[in-house]
Amino acid sequence: MSFECRVASNEFFRLNGIDTYQEPVYFPEEVEQELRIAQYIEEEISEDKLLLYPNPADEYLTVDYAITGFSGASLLAITNVNGQVVYQKELNYPRDELIIITNNLATGQYFCTISNNSKTVKTEKFILIK
Repeated sequence: MSFECRVASNEFFRLNGIDTYQEPVYFPEEVEQELRIAQYIEEEISEDKLLLYPNPADEYLTVDYAITGFSGASLLAITNVNGQVVYQKELNYPRDELIIITNNLATGQYFCTISNNSKTVKTEKFILIK
C-alpha cells in the first residue's frame, strides 16, 4: 500500500477526510507573556520575596523575586560595597526569575535591591567568586 503526499494540492488531506487544515501560528514571546499575566491574575502575592542563588556566585546569579503592590515603576539594582550601582534592570512582572551573567563584575561582595515606586522592597547580600 502506497500513496503520494501532495501538500500543495491538498490530496493528502482529502484522502484522510480533511477538507481544510489551518495550523495556528504562535509567537513564543506573546504566549509566554500571556501565560505570565494569567499566572499573576490567578495567584495573589502575599509577601515580598528576593532569593539569590547560587551564593556564592561564579558565572551567573539567579534572582527570584515577588513584589506585592507591583507597579510599572519597579527596579532591580546591584551595588558594590562602595554603594556604586554596577547593574540595573527594570522589572516588568510582579513575580519572575532572572539570570544575570556576572563576567563583567569583579570578585567581591554585592547587594541586590528591588524597589517599587522608588521605595526599597527587599535587599539581599551575595558574594561573587571567580
